[in-house]
Amino acid sequence: MNITRIRALRGPNLWSRRTAIQAIVTCSGGESAIADLPGFEGQLRARFPELGDLIPADHLDTVSMAHVLEFTSNKGSESD
Repeated sequence: MNITRIRALRGPNLWSRRTAIQAIVTCSGGESAIADLPGFEGQLRARFPELGDLIPADHLDTVSMAHVLEFTSNKGSESD
């Protein structure tokens, strides 16, 4: 995983009324599907126990790292 840019978006912004973090993240082919990363989902659920089912919006069979970022970022904004 390569993170090329991180910035804080203060106050009301495109995604939230609160401060949000914007990151440009690139994953290699082997990092894109979480099923190919041993132990990743278990660690993810330990960190976010309220996560629930990982079902992508486009209903693809594989859950990508991009979907994981979407699911976890939505957990932080549900109280908005």
